[in-house]
Amino acid sequence: MKIRTRSSLIALAISALGLGLRPAPADTIPYTSALSYAYNTDDDTPQSVTHSDPATASSVTLGQGGDYGSVGGFASADLSTGQLKVRATDAAQTGYNPYVQTNASFGDGFRTFGPGGSPFSWSPDTGARFTLDLTGSKVSSSGSLADLGYGQAGAYILLSIFKPGTLGPDSSVVGDPNNVAYFLYLLGNPNQQLGYVDPSHNLHLLSPTAYYGDLTQDIHITQDFQPGGDFDWVVLMGAGGGLNGGQSYDMDLSHTLTVGYSGPAGTTTESVSGIFHNFGAAVPEPAGVAMLAIGLGGALAARYLAGRRAPGSSGEAG
Repeated sequence: MKIRTRSSLIALAISALGLGLRPAPADTIPYTSALSYAYNTDDDTPQSVTHSDPATASSVTLGQGGDYGSVGGFASADLSTGQLKVRATDAAQTGYNPYVQTNASFGDGFRTFGPGGSPFSWSPDTGARFTLDLTGSKVSSSGSLADLGYGQAGAYILLSIFKPGTLGPDSSVVGDPNNVAYFLYLLGNPNQQLGYVDPSHNLHLLSPTAYYGDLTQDIHITQDFQPGGDFDWVVLMGAGGGLNGGQSYDMDLSHTLTVGYSGPAGTTTESVSGIFHNFGAAVPEPAGVAMLAIGLGGALAARYLAGRRAPGSSGEAG
């Protein structure tokens, strides 16, 4: 069994997810992806499934045990329901430091049309809204997640915005030239450090948008923003981290994260995939003080993170 340190685990997490700058696709390619992997165990082979064209549901399951203890992972992504599910379990025996990580994600694009069916003309103040509802979570651990292992055990949700027609299954989740904004929500541990590696191999940390500490309660996130035009997007949920001997956790966030979207009043939004249907009520103009303009720098998540146009599924905003 190979023993990895905290610094080498960060590098391996990036490598396992295949992060890095890649050419953009010719047009938006919706996809789903599920990943689970473990280190400092007997088998560090990542379990990974990605589906695109069509973006059917993806899921993986991981389970291992040995002298080091036991690790388990589950991840599921279903764009047709707009739902992501992850679970990570880890129990370390004395003298061992097993690490497990699970990620589930999907990506799509939204195109907005006015009352006459022509492309909508966005203004700088026109608002849009994502809702991220995490319900039914069950989390237990041998101590505070922030006190386990290297202090990085926990979960998170990442919403990432891209220029239209640039997203595909090989796109970096954040950090490539077409990624124009990200919103990062830390769950269960405010000390988690997520970052990106630039082409010169320099590490840059991400700035969290918000922190939610109690994972036993339902979490409802409303993210208002001003995209300035049509856009592509990714939502990723992850859970995991490393432990020291005698520690354990079970983070079950599989009951479930549901993603929704609302466009501007008087418009109709179509998903490029044609299968995303979770469209809500219109965003009023102006969208309020919580509105955030696109302009945040994109990034690659170091520890956790790693187009064809279909007939559109649509949502009409009244």
